[in-house]
Amino acid sequence: MPAVAAPPGRPLVVFDGDCDFCRFWIARWKSVTGDRLDYAPYPEVASRFPEIPVEEFRRAVALVLPTGEAFSGADAVVRALAHVPGRSHWRWIYERVPGARAVTDALYRAIADHRGAATRVTRLLWGSVPEKTYFRASSLFVRLLALCYLAAFLSLWVQVDGLIGPRGILPAERYLDWVKGQLGLERFWWVPTMAWLSAGPGMLHLLCAGGAAASVLVFLGLAPTLGLAVAWVFYLSLSSISQTFLSYQWDALLLETGLLAIFL
Repeated sequence: MPAVAAPPGRPLVVFDGDCDFCRFWIARWKSVTGDRLDYAPYPEVASRFPEIPVEEFRRAVALVLPTGEAFSGADAVVRALAHVPGRSHWRWIYERVPGARAVTDALYRAIADHRGAATRVTRLLWGSVPEKTYFRASSLFVRLLALCYLAAFLSLWVQVDGLIGPRGILPAERYLDWVKGQLGLERFWWVPTMAWLSAGPGMLHLLCAGGAAASVLVFLGLAPTLGLAVAWVFYLSLSSISQTFLSYQWDALLLETGLLAIFL
């Protein structure tokens, strides 16, 4: 984007005020960036920057710096986040990691071209409230819960073959065969687990690894709703077939707390 002759006093993020997706994320960004950046919809400020075509403001979010430099799209996003302590690594990745710029730009264009669908996905994964009400408390709680999940999945992962594997102490396959003979179709209600698809070593390791990966994503703040849901389903699947080994109070508490945390 061209440089501007009358730059703002602070970095200014210019966005489409008529876009639900844009308004949602701008509200979220404000709670993260604080007073480090200013925000304004383009109809209010476009006249201040005649060097930038209005169509450019409609097409993508823009960042105008006090130096007069201007950026748009994914480049503007990563540069804006770089003003927040602890977020500068996103710009480093965008600029230095081979292929990161191309992938990020393509993803940004795909979202910009399908904002209605992006809005629906955003509400599914992050909720419909843009303001981060009690954000610090809930964020800390969710991240600590993610560490509990991670410890639970990793500690079971290194033991799962010896505990409930085919040659383990209490094989999950043998247990599920017994449940199937006793309960028939009711088994899916009384023993909810993805291991009904398979209780072999591959599935056991997949549940442990997938749960650990979901825990890491939640801790990093990436798609926390989806990550918490995956972690809960995977831990429930393991708990249902681990018999004595995951039948303690802390296992039940992790499942109860993990289910409620999804709605945070």
